[in-house]
Amino acid sequence: MITRGGSYSEIEIPEELEVLRKKFNDIDIQYAWPFDMDSFALFLSDHLKTFDTSSISANGR
Repeated sequence: MITRGGSYSEIEIPEELEVLRKKFNDIDIQYAWPFDMDSFALFLSDHLKTFDTSSISANGR
């Protein structure tokens, strides 16, 4: 997930994780959200700078 906020990331995922934590109480389940958007933007920018487009054909496949 890249976008931040919204009911899915703020409500639905945490609710599902709580169900899983109760079901698998011997496993430490962490939800690493939200993350720092500046760091993520830098990660994407760095990736795009090194992305090899030679494997992409003219029609995008």
